[in-house]
Amino acid sequence: METDIFIYIGALFFLAGALTPQIPVIRGTRLPYLFPAVGSLILGAYGFALCLGLPGNAFSQVEVLPFLTYSFGTDGLSGFFIMIISAVSFCVILYCPGYYIDAKAGQMSFIFVNLFILSMYAVVASANVISFLIAWEAMSLISYFLITLKGDPNSAKSGLIYIVMTHIGTAFIILMFLLL
Repeated sequence: METDIFIYIGALFFLAGALTPQIPVIRGTRLPYLFPAVGSLILGAYGFALCLGLPGNAFSQVEVLPFLTYSFGTDGLSGFFIMIISAVSFCVILYCPGYYIDAKAGQMSFIFVNLFILSMYAVVASANVISFLIAWEAMSLISYFLITLKGDPNSAKSGLIYIVMTHIGTAFIILMFLLL
């Protein structure tokens, strides 16, 4: 069996965690938190196996144009970061039920938390510049929505400062890639 199946299974658990709070029967229960917790465990085990020497591979590659390929890959270094992201996200998911369970904004926040964690995995598993920049931008925009979802003036101001600073950082990252 190819090792990349674990990436797909872990990602599906996070997507299920993002979508299940919208199902009326499940809304208000702790069941949606089970999916990303299991996804964190699966991806954490995969990252640990990569650190121990499991050979990584390019598990997704799409050629949009002859010079533009969007791809992801894993190796020991990305496995280390996958393991760290998994450990932290597992702890976040354990904390989430008391924080998000009741409010409608909490349900939206939980969707963005799941997507944010997935985008962090995409950043560390990017195998080329294009996929890295797209994953980085997705991570930045999703975290902006997490900041501003509360809706008060302070979070709106903080979100504006954050989005300006992250785009300045992205411009420098693009400049660095161009220099390389």
